[in-house]
Amino acid sequence: MASIKLTVNHLYQLQGAEKKPAHAVARVYVGDTLLATEEITGMTEEAVSKYLHHSLPEGQAVLVEWDCTG
Repeated sequence: MASIKLTVNHLYQLQGAEKKPAHAVARVYVGDTLLATEEITGMTEEAVSKYLHHSLPEGQAVLVEWDCTG
């Protein structure tokens, strides 16, 4: 079984000089297949990781598309 490590290094919205919670969506593709849609909400200044396990054929390109909002 293959694994993909998805890491968020920083998540927050700047409003002036103040940091506020934010919302992000990551869409993870293996080849042309959408493997997962992960929603992350809150605030972090430290790396947070999650492993996504899959049984799709190995050797395919991995693509992560991010959308972030406040």
